[in-house]
Amino acid sequence: MHRPARIPPSSEEKVYSYKRQMTRKRLVESARDLFARKGIKDTTVEEICENQNLSRGSFYPNFDDVDDLIKAVIDREFGLVQDTLESLGTRIKAEKEAPSDLSGQGLYNMWYSLLEALPLTKIYYLLSKELHLYAFRNPSVLERLREGMFECAYILADGLESMVDVCDLRSHVDSYQLAIMVSGVVMQHYQFSLYYGYNRDHQIFLDKTARSLTQLMCCVCTTH
Repeated sequence: MHRPARIPPSSEEKVYSYKRQMTRKRLVESARDLFARKGIKDTTVEEICENQNLSRGSFYPNFDDVDDLIKAVIDREFGLVQDTLESLGTRIKAEKEAPSDLSGQGLYNMWYSLLEALPLTKIYYLLSKELHLYAFRNPSVLERLREGMFECAYILADGLESMVDVCDLRSHVDSYQLAIMVSGVVMQHYQFSLYYGYNRDHQIFLDKTARSLTQLMCCVCTTH
């Protein structure tokens, strides 16, 4: 059976598709900001739209409901983290081709640059807490949150496995467990920095956390 040729989209259709993508992006950015500052439960669809000078009618052509929007916010946040972690993995794997000092100061420098690239801000921290609380009460959202967390953990685990290999080390825990430990150290340091105020000087947070992660690697790994 002959399949008819696909008709390419017209210029008007392309413009409409682009405008819709931009509107969707603006709504996600608005929700991200308001969820972090006010909380999910205290944020209305009207506020999300007004925050970007959009009418309420622009919401439902882009999202089925608030849960659908929250899933889009989760995808955005994890997408940023995954991109950063993948760049770390690429950098580490490149060391196999041109080995350099990844022990001591070299390892510290790599952790520092990774932390510097991560979107660790007060807004990100507050949003993360809000999304977790909401997800635990809403199974469909929880599933999306789990997917993002597992994907980040596995990407980080892959990068750590390469780091251990490049440094000619032997880890006493598997790469996934190590990824969970690393994530815990980062979040504990960032929470501490918010409570005690040294997040005002982000470099202090970067330095303290990079040192802790370097020490962690020394504790769980030994040389061959």
